[in-house]
Amino acid sequence: MNPLMGPVSELAKRRFDRKCKRAASGSKHFATARIAVGVLVTLVLIFICLGAEVVRETVITNTAEQKAQAEDGGQSLADENPDYAGWLTVEGTSISTPVVSCRQGDSKGFYLNHGFDRTPSFSGCPYIAEGSSPTSSNMLIYGHNMGIGSLAFSELQNCYRTDCFSSIGTVTFKDKDGRTSRYTPLYGLKVPMSYDVLLRFDFAGKSDFDAWLNTLSDCASEKSDFGGTDSVITLVTCASALGGAKYRSVLVCKNIAH
Repeated sequence: MNPLMGPVSELAKRRFDRKCKRAASGSKHFATARIAVGVLVTLVLIFICLGAEVVRETVITNTAEQKAQAEDGGQSLADENPDYAGWLTVEGTSISTPVVSCRQGDSKGFYLNHGFDRTPSFSGCPYIAEGSSPTSSNMLIYGHNMGIGSLAFSELQNCYRTDCFSSIGTVTFKDKDGRTSRYTPLYGLKVPMSYDVLLRFDFAGKSDFDAWLNTLSDCASEKSDFGGTDSVITLVTCASALGGAKYRSVLVCKNIAH
């Protein structure tokens, strides 16, 4: 016993030493746990990146083959999948993809997680909204935001911002019967997913259609000269690649002379 310390002080010192040892041990365990978590997160990120790259390369390969079929008239694509509606190309982006129509009896949003061949797919396949069609005054097409380069509609995530909106050129849609329509960007919007103004596809007349466009214009953060049009193509994707995104990025493009 330390002669300068009483028994109580000596006992307190021992207790303090034990607490310090436990704290040191706990710190080591905490540090080890942090390292383990860090390694796990790194491995998961590597796995995701590698998986995404495999998906991207597969999609690019498949799309290149499908594009050749589309340029050849598209009949082979229609034979492969009767839902084939046409081919979409967006100048200024890597978007060049088949587009499908909803099939009666499919679950809602079937093509969000199924590819053109109707098998489960990470990136899905762009599809025309139920109730819309290539002949509608408003042809609305949904596509995933994968957050990965050129997959699906990822490049349209920021279409409501000046830099992205101004970089987009002519949007071309060649339907399954070979008819080609061309469009130019009119509005870029970011709206809540519940914004159902978009879900109007046919109109009573020109004044009704123009009034609808004016409603969209009021919500648009990016606009080009209107100049009049009789139809639009509307491309919609999530404003964020994170699951459960509550907002949608919307690119409305007006039909121009063929």
